[in-house]
Amino acid sequence: MFKQSNIDFQSGSGSSSEIGFLKKINKKLILNIDLSLDEYNGVSLYDGAVYKWSTKHIGIQDAIIYKIFRTGVFDFNAKIGIKASTVKYGKQEMDRVVYDLMGEKELSGFVLVNLLAIQLKSNISKNSAISLGYNYNTSFNLANTSEEKLSFNINQIQLGVFFFNKK
Repeated sequence: MFKQSNIDFQSGSGSSSEIGFLKKINKKLILNIDLSLDEYNGVSLYDGAVYKWSTKHIGIQDAIIYKIFRTGVFDFNAKIGIKASTVKYGKQEMDRVVYDLMGEKELSGFVLVNLLAIQLKSNISKNSAISLGYNYNTSFNLANTSEEKLSFNINQIQLGVFFFNKK
C-alpha cells in the first residue's frame, strides 16, 4: 500500500445497497436495521504517478429515523445511526499495476461509520414507498494499529425503494 502522507486524495464514485427492517416505535420514530454493501473508491496523482483505490465493505447498520414533518404526500425525515462494517474486497492500482489490499493492516478489522441523513419519502401504495435523500458518513477504524490511519468521508445521494409487509 502507498505510504505517503502528503497526497491529495480525490473521491471516487461507488454504489451502496441496503436491505433491512423498519419497526415503528411511535408516530415520530422508526427503528431501522440494515445489511449493507458499500463501495469506497478514490484516485490520486502523486509525483506523476496515478493511484486508484477500489474497496467494498459489508456491514450492519442500526439507525433511528425521526419524522420531522409531513406535507401533502411527503414525509421529511432525519436519520441518525451507526454502521459496523469490514472490507470484503480491496484493490489498489499504481500505474497499471494492481495490488490486492486484503490483509493490509490499514483496512483490517471493523470500521465504525456514523450516519447522518435527511430523506424525503412518499408512499406509492399501502405496501410500498420511494424516497430521495442525502447521507453524510464518516468512518473510524478503531482496530487499526498501523501508522497509516485511513478514514472515509462519504457523501451519498440515496434513492430508496421500500416494500412493507402490513398485516
